[in-house]
Amino acid sequence: MLMMKTHGEDTHLLLKRVSADDGDAFRFFYNLYYKDVFRYAYYFLGNKESCREVVSNIFFSIWKSRSLLTKVDNLESYLFIVSRNESLRFRQQQYLEEAVSLDELTFSLEHAAPDSPENDLLYNEMNSTLSDIIQNLPDRCRMVFILSRLEGLEYSQIAQRMNLTESTVRVQMKIAIDKIMVALRKYYPHLTLAVFFDFISFF
Repeated sequence: MLMMKTHGEDTHLLLKRVSADDGDAFRFFYNLYYKDVFRYAYYFLGNKESCREVVSNIFFSIWKSRSLLTKVDNLESYLFIVSRNESLRFRQQQYLEEAVSLDELTFSLEHAAPDSPENDLLYNEMNSTLSDIIQNLPDRCRMVFILSRLEGLEYSQIAQRMNLTESTVRVQMKIAIDKIMVALRKYYPHLTLAVFFDFISFF
């Protein structure tokens, strides 16, 4: 009988049994990781009813691809990625308006263990998304934003470096923030300016 907490060899044994079509082992796996998978899905959906449907889809997907489980090195990361993909697929198909707020996502950045797999994955995903958005800003907006928010320069310093007036710098900064917020809200509909600037401090 498997222990209630699986680590190391126990986890490998459990995945091996599931991959070998062991229905009892899969039920144990389901019960053991249901809450984790539900929590991951909630990061992206923010709706418990939707999460229940998505979690069922996630475990069904895992069962269908169970032969690959023995190749999984980091189970927590694997579950997070599968949960994320299925949640985003669900949102796209159902045109969900509700989604997890960046306040809740920031929990993983500020409060989760530094070496937490979901913490690293969330940070990297958000970091990559923001980087892409910034790179697509108009040249002047992008430079003003980078100098202000990422290099910490004052508007007067930016104006001097870019040979602009301070009022122009302020206008360009507002344009940059507006464009970034519009783009980010496609992924995080409940994003607020306060949370956005909190995240920038990690960027």
